[in-house]
Amino acid sequence: MSSVSTPVSNDARLKKKLGWFSLASMTFASMMGSGWLLASYYAAQTAGPASIVSWIIAGGATVLIGFIYAHLGVALPLAGGNVRWPRMTSGPFVGAIVGWAAFVQISVATPGETTAIIQYVSSSVPGLFGNGHLTPLGLAAAVAILTLFVALNYFGVVLMARLNNVLVAFKVVVPVVAVVCIIYSGFDSDNIALGGGWAPYGPGSALTATTSGGLLFAFAGVMTPAVMSGEARNPRRDVPLGLFAAVGAVLVIYVGLQIAYLVGVPGDLLSGTGWAGVNFTSPFAQIAVLLMMHWLATLLIVDSVVAPAGTLFTSTAWKARVTYGLAEDRMLPGAVAGVHRGSGIPRWALLVNLAVAIFFLLVFQSWHELVKVAGFFLAIVYAGASVAAGTIDLHPGRADTRPWLRHAYPVAGLSFVVSGLLLFWSGWRNGRDGFLIILALFVVYLLVNHVGPKRRSLAEVKDGLWFGVFITGVVLVSFLGTYGGLGVLAEPWGSLVVAVIALLCYRWGTLKARARIAAQAPVEEATAAP
Repeated sequence: MSSVSTPVSNDARLKKKLGWFSLASMTFASMMGSGWLLASYYAAQTAGPASIVSWIIAGGATVLIGFIYAHLGVALPLAGGNVRWPRMTSGPFVGAIVGWAAFVQISVATPGETTAIIQYVSSSVPGLFGNGHLTPLGLAAAVAILTLFVALNYFGVVLMARLNNVLVAFKVVVPVVAVVCIIYSGFDSDNIALGGGWAPYGPGSALTATTSGGLLFAFAGVMTPAVMSGEARNPRRDVPLGLFAAVGAVLVIYVGLQIAYLVGVPGDLLSGTGWAGVNFTSPFAQIAVLLMMHWLATLLIVDSVVAPAGTLFTSTAWKARVTYGLAEDRMLPGAVAGVHRGSGIPRWALLVNLAVAIFFLLVFQSWHELVKVAGFFLAIVYAGASVAAGTIDLHPGRADTRPWLRHAYPVAGLSFVVSGLLLFWSGWRNGRDGFLIILALFVVYLLVNHVGPKRRSLAEVKDGLWFGVFITGVVLVSFLGTYGGLGVLAEPWGSLVVAVIALLCYRWGTLKARARIAAQAPVEEATAAP
């Protein structure tokens, strides 16, 4: 039996120079990207004024998963840990599912930021965006932007953090100014009635908006401090402090932006068509023009480049660490895990991410379509992290033996349930497409690991069967449910069934992880002995 996965020599080459403020700045920049420019618009189209509730749900889920990632980042700081921790605790099969889910999520998130830049500036630069998608010229510009930020990240993590600290100040001021000015100048309480009331598309629309509206995507940067924990000076202090400082600030700003959008849209645009009929390409900038605040519109157009650019700058870096983690766990060729000695940057991982990001950019060509895909796979990544957090304190290779989250097991269980609900609320269409992608990747996994003379034992699949049952069960309930499914299983029964499935699978998964760690700990200790 092989030993539990542990960090290898490449981790030692990473520069440990990030403090809590740099981690908070990077996390804030990752979350305050394209999400603040477009998520309020699409959330209102999906849920109307109930989108405020959607933000509170997404924020609450993010805080919960923040506890999970902070616990993991303190217990065992690893670059790309979000794909490595599940493998270390639950085995190769679960690690494969979480790893590929993370890879798909990051592969669509980076071009998502790029499409947001192009979409927003298209109101000032014609020919870049039309009919809900990028034009050929827009696609060429997006590819150039992606390539530029990969090149910038070659200069090293310290330069990345210093430049990002400057960008963060600008990214705080502009959204706050937009919220204050739009609410002050355009406040119209009649918008609620004109748009069909507080929940014109039903209470369930507030749940759907958390993923399909891009809200969960907007908070995806929550894992940044944990993913960068291998480069933190003091993980026990810096990871949690950086994480929660950023999440708290971002949640307040996002709720303010949603309120500003709801009260700032001119009432004549809502008459007859409602929130779903409002058609903007640069929502806040166009509202500013309609309110005769052209100076604000100009500032917002400028920030439509700065905000996603700052996110691209940091996310290009930490997402390369995710790909690095996949290569460390042999889900990608070993060369991808190479770390450049001088800069401490996993450069091959940067190039792999660039190629895949360009592919997804050419396939989807729209911010809204990209974030729908990202939200579904992000929930799978969160579920894998939850089981890892519930068992990581038993791992013999952990760096900090003092538990950071003293009640990690029940908190991680709640996080796992929330992850299942987010999968369910994303809707049948996203569930179906996501399940088919995972099924295709499962076939690849079998061909790579279980065919040929070096095939591994199928016991690995059996040990991780609980995760497959979890995803399949949620997708089946989605098929029967009211979020784009047959409507046979009405709410709240659909969500209750998903919660029960999640609880059972969490219990099953943690028991398997505990047994695996307990059985292999002696091997690990013997290997580590001098």
